[in-house]
Amino acid sequence: MKPNKLCASCNKPASVFQSHSGRFLCRDCFIRYVERQIRKTITKYNLIENKDLICIGVSGGKDSLVMLYNLYQRQSRIKNTNKIKVIWIDEGIIGYREESKNNLLSFLSKFKIDVDLIKLSFRENFGMTLDEMVEIIRKENLKLNPCSVCGTIRRRLLNDAAKDNNATKLAIGHNLDDTVQTLILNLLRNDLFKVGSVKPHTSNSNPLFDIRKEFIQRIKPLIRLTDEEISMYCYFMDIPFQSNPCQYSETFPILRRDVQSFINTLSRRSHEIKYNLLKVNYELIEILRSPKKIAKKFGRCKKCNYFTGPKRDICLYCEYKSLFGL
Repeated sequence: MKPNKLCASCNKPASVFQSHSGRFLCRDCFIRYVERQIRKTITKYNLIENKDLICIGVSGGKDSLVMLYNLYQRQSRIKNTNKIKVIWIDEGIIGYREESKNNLLSFLSKFKIDVDLIKLSFRENFGMTLDEMVEIIRKENLKLNPCSVCGTIRRRLLNDAAKDNNATKLAIGHNLDDTVQTLILNLLRNDLFKVGSVKPHTSNSNPLFDIRKEFIQRIKPLIRLTDEEISMYCYFMDIPFQSNPCQYSETFPILRRDVQSFINTLSRRSHEIKYNLLKVNYELIEILRSPKKIAKKFGRCKKCNYFTGPKRDICLYCEYKSLFGL
């Protein structure tokens, strides 16, 4: 950033430059901007009602901690709201997840955040750690990506825990980068079903049947904030978070990583591209979303009776259970 630049909002010395808006902002105005974006997203899409019981999926990374801090502050300002519950999952990755647990506990203590903490693990709740599953994948040369396996199991455990705790909303820390990466991935895989049936800010919103009875509605309050903005917010707020990536995301070939690099390269040339892709996502939903077609696409898993995707008799969660002999 060039020296002696002033904040566009208050004329104090600037601390950060927003490339997508072309504005310089000071620390305090930038913090207010981030918090305002979260509130606007919640209000615009009516993500939270006062009577909601919210469970928050927290990994210990920057996104989930920023979301937890802001949702806790929001709920604390409103009378007669339910106490937030936090779900933390230990996937069983030696040398990785312990750091995130320590960061989470330090964060809760530092900011005096009083929540109910629900601790789960792949070992206890699925039957095997991710390290053990990766060992099998390598030994038997299975065509599986650890990130896909982990994501499938985490989603089921988060939903089941939220349901067991009578939650009405399950908050997930997906940011703008995550959202547009998912859009591109679905397009590359020719998965128009997912593009047309899942809104970026929420999920489980099919109007033809009430799948909330099985799936707690997921909400994503961070979808209008970039990965970079959330990192800067953590820096200014002195929020401790786990910054080291999971070893499996670095050592296995992952298409999302290539898509991330591609979008970031384009964003350096055209700073508004991520926001344009978010708008495209919503426009594609309106074009592709046909309730009758969506309803026909859903099936039931023959093993657990959960909803499953197109052309599937058994859901991925049960498929992994069978594959790993559980």
